[in-house]
Amino acid sequence: MLVGYSKRLSNSDVPYCNCCGENTAIEFLAIDHIAGRKQMDSIDELVKIGYSSKLKGRKFLNWITDNNFPIGIQILCHNCNVVKGIYGKYPHEIKSS
Repeated sequence: MLVGYSKRLSNSDVPYCNCCGENTAIEFLAIDHIAGRKQMDSIDELVKIGYSSKLKGRKFLNWITDNNFPIGIQILCHNCNVVKGIYGKYPHEIKSS
């Protein structure tokens, strides 16, 4: 599934993190809701094609595939995904003090 997403966005057969570019460990990559899972319920374009924050697991993955990897979804490695979740910013946007 990540290969299909990667081909659509970058014409590459190798999925990669949209933040740091990690592409050596595909099993380390994850799907990310760019605006946040629940916040995406208010994006009319996605709701019209069946998006709901209640979609989870296989149903969510099928929805992504069936809708040709719509806007609002990206691939992140687990490190970038966790940092984004904690700080609300991508790792490269956080300045050390």
